[in-house]
Amino acid sequence: MRKHFYFLTLFVFDIILKQIALQSSSDFFLIPKLLAFRFFKNPTLAFSISFPQSIIVVFSVLILVGLIIFTYKKPQYFFPASLIFLGALSNLADRIWHGFVIDYFFLYPISYFNLADLLIFTGIILLIIKLSRQK
Repeated sequence: MRKHFYFLTLFVFDIILKQIALQSSSDFFLIPKLLAFRFFKNPTLAFSISFPQSIIVVFSVLILVGLIIFTYKKPQYFFPASLIFLGALSNLADRIWHGFVIDYFFLYPISYFNLADLLIFTGIILLIIKLSRQK
């Protein structure tokens, strides 16, 4: 039960950071010359892959439903699937409410991302590790 609290805390923290980024008029380095807090409107998918927002929203909903079904059938994958689910849900909410994902971390000079992206990435890595150990 305790890990559910941590998941929800990360989800809420991502939403709070997104609101701060939306209202912020300036950016600043969290780690000098490496990681900055900077608002970025991201209408694309990972690696700047571009699709119409309506297709991304439908695809995202299908992924969320698929994750629920997958976790119901294979509860041993609850932890990584929950990370992916919450990250995807947060970014989906952005797309629905704003028409883009709110990114707020800037890994200088490479990429913009947010906590939801880190949840998705971590969940995918943990899921791959767990699946590879099952064989």
